[in-house]
Amino acid sequence: MSPGGHGVTRSKRDLPPMHYSFKIESFSLLLKTKVEKYESDVFEAGGYKWRLCLYPNGNTKGIGKGFVSLYLQIENTSNLRHRWEVTTEFKLFVRDHINDKYLTVRESDASVKRFHEKKTERGFDQLLSLQTFNDASNGYLFNDCCVFGAEIFVIKPTGKGELLSMVKKPANGSLTWKIRAFSKLDRMSYSKAFTAGGRSWRIDVSPEGYGDGKGNSLSVFLELVGGGKLPPKQTSSKENCVGRIQATSFGPTPWQTCRTNFVTLVYLLQSYTWFPQVHATGRSP
Repeated sequence: MSPGGHGVTRSKRDLPPMHYSFKIESFSLLLKTKVEKYESDVFEAGGYKWRLCLYPNGNTKGIGKGFVSLYLQIENTSNLRHRWEVTTEFKLFVRDHINDKYLTVRESDASVKRFHEKKTERGFDQLLSLQTFNDASNGYLFNDCCVFGAEIFVIKPTGKGELLSMVKKPANGSLTWKIRAFSKLDRMSYSKAFTAGGRSWRIDVSPEGYGDGKGNSLSVFLELVGGGKLPPKQTSSKENCVGRIQATSFGPTPWQTCRTNFVTLVYLLQSYTWFPQVHATGRSP
């Protein structure tokens, strides 16, 4: 149970409580009965049963003397599993009849609250001072009527999540591809697939160049095999995978990255003379 002054935030809004409200008419007669605690009917929110517990003269067992005390209590707990626990964010309300607004009372830190076998009731010892509540000019007790309410959001873990794994040097995360009969290549060629970081990759080579490298360079691609099957916005990243290809993200689109001018055909001719067939491309810079 929380005190109403320290650690409690009060604000007003136009919307009524989403889940439950109860109206008390002839509030003065309720006081005359000297009832210590009034319990509302049971209502449902978030898949659980609840009720509101009102102490019109304050909960003197706590620090509610001189205040209206209001609590949220979970019900039908005997039907819950052993060692049950219900995590919530909740707000309690008092209607301001004059301004047609609702005073909203919640914990200042907006933290979640757990209900369990040893804690079935939570709320505010000092919801409002009796002086403030009983003053008709404030609108809370109007024509001897008042309205209280509750809004409860139950937090249910779904078990869904994801893992971001960064591997600096993954095992078997590289491939050396020796291309034989290079001069006979006249279209895009593909290496065998290899695995790195739990994903399947392959190297694509375009001997005649691609994009701005077409006709003057050898173009090399790193392809995420099955990249089009990744869920939306999911990506995989690889660094220094092929020659000068640096850190790049792969998702459903794009599923390739490349160096269109990975190496010029002239440089390839001059530096790798063991590939004399490169002349077969018939290209010049």
